[in-house]
Amino acid sequence: MKAFFSSLRASSTFEYTCWIILPAMNLTGLAGLFLRDSEEFFKALVPFHLVTSLFIMMIFHQDWNRSFVIYCIVTYLIGFGVEALGIHTGLIFGHYQYGETLGWKVIGVPLTIGLNWLAIIYSAGILMSDWEVSPPLRIIATAICVVLLDFLIEPIAITYDFWNWENNTIPLQNYVAWFVVAVGLLWYFERANFRKENPVAFMYVLAQCSFFFGLNILLYLFR
Repeated sequence: MKAFFSSLRASSTFEYTCWIILPAMNLTGLAGLFLRDSEEFFKALVPFHLVTSLFIMMIFHQDWNRSFVIYCIVTYLIGFGVEALGIHTGLIFGHYQYGETLGWKVIGVPLTIGLNWLAIIYSAGILMSDWEVSPPLRIIATAICVVLLDFLIEPIAITYDFWNWENNTIPLQNYVAWFVVAVGLLWYFERANFRKENPVAFMYVLAQCSFFFGLNILLYLFR
């Protein structure tokens, strides 16, 4: 199996194919969610889309050592854990509850939400690794970018029942918490002992940002 994935990473044809697949998946999802006739079907595909996109990106991670595996597990557990504390206490992000769109839940939290934190922090971390600035500045700047992504995600999440806020109001506390959690996870990413290289991470980030930005625009203009 290890040799199989190594051969995929070494294939420029497969890499270029994935550069097409990732934006194509997001463009299809954007159209499917926006069109009312297909909205429910594409909502059901959201967990599959999240898992598949992360899987494609992770195929191209260049250094699958013990430290990287531990990083993935810890990041998933922290992401899931802060969300669990968040919905049951309201002390982290504010008062909110998860809907049904993100799939199977444990203690009220979708299992995919830890994967979402891993995908966002990992891809952002890969992109930040090339910034030739001091580590603290790099981490803070990247955490701000992560918060800006959440700013795009929130209206979509509410519209399509990813999660719902008390009184339908997104508190400032949410964005502050996102920043703090992102700083912590990005600091861990910076310190973890594995090579920070992934040739499709940029396309993953671009596809995600384009999806949420584009769907926000379409909903604002036509709904």
